[in-house]
Amino acid sequence: MNNTILALGRFKPWQLLLIFVSGVGILVFGYTASFSHKSLNLNCLAQLYQPPFGDATSSSLHHSLSLTVEVQDKKVNLNYRYGSNDKELASINYSGVVKNFDIGSMTYQFGLAQANVQMDLLQIELPEPIRDDVQRSREALMALGTMSFNMQIVDINRLDDYTLIKFTPSGNLWACSSR
Repeated sequence: MNNTILALGRFKPWQLLLIFVSGVGILVFGYTASFSHKSLNLNCLAQLYQPPFGDATSSSLHHSLSLTVEVQDKKVNLNYRYGSNDKELASINYSGVVKNFDIGSMTYQFGLAQANVQMDLLQIELPEPIRDDVQRSREALMALGTMSFNMQIVDINRLDDYTLIKFTPSGNLWACSSR
């Protein structure tokens, strides 16, 4: 033990700093290499509930909203699906390109140029969660021809298989599992 401590004393401070910086650089490179921003597949699910004083026997307690995020190279697809009792009622699929990926903040910048809506023909109108997205999308696509927003990967836990993502400017936060 004393020989190891004495061996470090032979190095000059700038040499120790160089060894430390090299070690940190190798760790950062290893972390970034383990996360591929070129391919990302996430499944996110949210259960929707009524206010606490609603009718507990109502079927609206079984509504869900799900999101599938697929990034492959420079292409991105986001698919929002709204359902009730395990039946899909409506969905909206966005497709576009990845404009940029900032590894420091783990943030994707998307440019979405197309939005397709699908709806169960027995539905009279689009359900509210999908209707709001359709309205915002329509306004942005008609005015600008594209929708731009960011998706930040806030946390990745590979042991428990979840990834926490946040969309801006909306601030929507999703906990997702990878496929």
